[in-house]
Amino acid sequence: MLALPVLLYLIAAVTFLATNRLRPYRFSPLVKIIPIIILIGVTLAEVDGLGRVLVLTALIFSAGGDIALELQHTGKSTLFVVGLLLFLIAHLFYISAFLLTGVVWQVSALPSLVVLLVLAYAGGLVYYLWPRLGKMRLPILLYVVVLFLMVLASTFHAPRNWYMIGGAVFFAVSDSLIAIHKFGRAVPARDYLVMGTYYLAQFLIVYGFVIAGA
Repeated sequence: MLALPVLLYLIAAVTFLATNRLRPYRFSPLVKIIPIIILIGVTLAEVDGLGRVLVLTALIFSAGGDIALELQHTGKSTLFVVGLLLFLIAHLFYISAFLLTGVVWQVSALPSLVVLLVLAYAGGLVYYLWPRLGKMRLPILLYVVVLFLMVLASTFHAPRNWYMIGGAVFFAVSDSLIAIHKFGRAVPARDYLVMGTYYLAQFLIVYGFVIAGA
């Protein structure tokens, strides 16, 4: 990946984080998705074949989810569900990207440890949230299943790519923080942690596909 897009991505991400206390402001949805737009450009330029189509589609749905979740701060609470659905679709495309551009089935210690930790973390998250979810139980359960399937799918990409795995893990952390804050207890500095891990996740996944030559 070229240095200029990386620098622009960093500047755009830091800009959104730096303006967090001003949200929601008039152009905050646009500022929020500028880093994703940069990654869309990188994907078009540097990822080939099926990987390009699948990652590009995941990024487009992610941008839609970003906009929906940002607009909910203006009082449109139903947009949380819209954002949830858009990100669920994005995760499905990332799962497809991980599994359809090459799969490795060899068992080794570190990926196996990732799988065990992911399953334990997902189980603990559902156990913690379940009594607090109310009518959102089934949608959140479905989302958690798809989210962590995405993390597991990243461990099976061939050749094994730790950028992809790291990106998927940070994505799970970001989404978990949103769920814990919304349905459980308040997370200190939530917006900075959620968006910081989210931007890092998207960057690592795309970078993983760039170096994999998918």
